[in-house]
Amino acid sequence: MQPNHARHSLARDLGADAYVAVLDAFMEQLPGQVADLDAAAAVGDVPRARYVAHQLIGTAVDFGAVGLDDLARRILSVGPGEDAALRPIVELIGTEVDRLRAAHHPRTAGSLEIEVGPAAYAELLDQFIGRLPQQVTSLTAAAATGDLPWARYIGHELIGTAGEFGAAGLNDLAHRLMTVDQARLDLLHEVVSDIVVEARRLQAGHDV
Repeated sequence: MQPNHARHSLARDLGADAYVAVLDAFMEQLPGQVADLDAAAAVGDVPRARYVAHQLIGTAVDFGAVGLDDLARRILSVGPGEDAALRPIVELIGTEVDRLRAAHHPRTAGSLEIEVGPAAYAELLDQFIGRLPQQVTSLTAAAATGDLPWARYIGHELIGTAGEFGAAGLNDLAHRLMTVDQARLDLLHEVVSDIVVEARRLQAGHDV
């Protein structure tokens, strides 16, 4: 998922715990929506497909799933009598939903490389390392302003994902971040500082 202002705003408005619960619900609804789209495409039911697309539009953006939002908007461009145009878009939506759910429910360390192969794993690892500076910057800003919901939101992003790439230390620190409460903002600074150090260590090791 990609960073965007709507996603950041929703996380701040709801707080980290509520945001994660709503995100989980969104992810759980996706397979059913894909099934509805598949059924609509199979019979050329453009109005039904457009109805499901309307459900996805906007909601997907709230959770940073801009690719899914873009694909749903493409369905709205399908007009009456253009049934054949539905199937390729629905297939792309199915692929995108699989990707989103895999990222939301990460694999255990080591299994990702086995599943996708060394070359694809290396590319995904590059992307993970490449995102770390932005996540560290966001965490540092959150700690500086005492924005605990946003800090915990970034921590949730790191949990599991770090584990997929064998970054157990970073994963553990992200879990520690999730235990910080509003009464212990001093601990927030401490944990974020440790995360910054660990992220830099991972980047340095990756660049060698």
